[in-house]
Amino acid sequence: MGNSARTLQILEETLEIMVLENEKITARAVIARMDGVLKHPSDITRNVERRKLFNKYKDRQERIRYSLKNRSGKSAQSLATEIARLSAEVQVLRSERSLLIASHRAAILAVGELGGTSAWLKFFTGYNSAVEHLQDIGAIPNGGGKEHDSA
Repeated sequence: MGNSARTLQILEETLEIMVLENEKITARAVIARMDGVLKHPSDITRNVERRKLFNKYKDRQERIRYSLKNRSGKSAQSLATEIARLSAEVQVLRSERSLLIASHRAAILAVGELGGTSAWLKFFTGYNSAVEHLQDIGAIPNGGGKEHDSA
């Protein structure tokens, strides 16, 4: 089967469930849970994107199991609850980050419409790494980067 986005999504959902249910992640076990979406373990291991996703979840499961084994005084259930809480917190933070990037871009575009992007960049004099990071995460529209290069 091709490397469709849907196939990768199903693979990731399957791996997530296996981590949550503490089912040992092997290529054979994943195939068995995927209801024919992929047919052979090598459909996972030979494909670069699928193997990368598979290894990511396998490593995650190993880290969780290691933490469970080495945590004294906490039950597996309380740790699972803590992991679920932290996962939810990460999702909230990712969502907030996306919102902040979008609002930052909108503010820069608004300032640019008024002809003041170069003035905005003056606030970042001496903070080139901050501007570069904003560019890397997509918070500065393309026009902002051009003006920065000449500032």
